[in-house]
Amino acid sequence: MNDTPPGTKSEYSSPRRANQASAAGVETAPARPPVQSRRARPELARGLRVGILAGTLLGSLLLIVAEFTTLFEVHVATTVHPIKTVTAGSHHSYALIPIALFALALAVGVVRDGSRPTLLAIGLLGIVALVIALVADLPDANASGLAGSGVNHFVNASSNPSIR
Repeated sequence: MNDTPPGTKSEYSSPRRANQASAAGVETAPARPPVQSRRARPELARGLRVGILAGTLLGSLLLIVAEFTTLFEVHVATTVHPIKTVTAGSHHSYALIPIALFALALAVGVVRDGSRPTLLAIGLLGIVALVIALVADLPDANASGLAGSGVNHFVNASSNPSIR
C-alpha cells in the first residue's frame, strides 16, 4: 500500500530522488527550515528592567551606607557612655561593598540584555547580604559578657544595636 498523497510521485519523496529531480530540472517543493528545539524566551518589559535597575541601585546604595554606620555600642553598668563603638564594615571586613558593586554591574546587564539568570544572580547576592547581616552581625549586636582586664578588673558589659 502506498501512502503518498494524490498528485505526488513516490520517486520524488526521498531526499536522494529529490536531488536527482532538481538536477534534472524538475521543480520540487522548497524544503522547510528545521524546527527549533528551544522555545523563544519572552523578553523582560522595559518598565520592569528600569524597575530592576532602580531597586538594585537603591539596595546597593543602602548596603554601602550601612557599612559606615554604627552597628553596636558596648556599655558597662558603671558609665553612661559606651566603652566601644563598632561599625558594620569593620565588623565583617567591608564584605557588603563588593556585593553591592557586583549587584550594580549585574543590574546593568539585566537592563541591557534582559537576562533572567543575571536577575537570579542579583537575588542570590541579596540573600548573601542578608545572611551576613543575620549570621555575622546580629549575634554580636545583642551580646553580653565581661569587659576589662585582670589589671583593671572585669565588669559586666553588654552590646546594644545602634544607628549613628
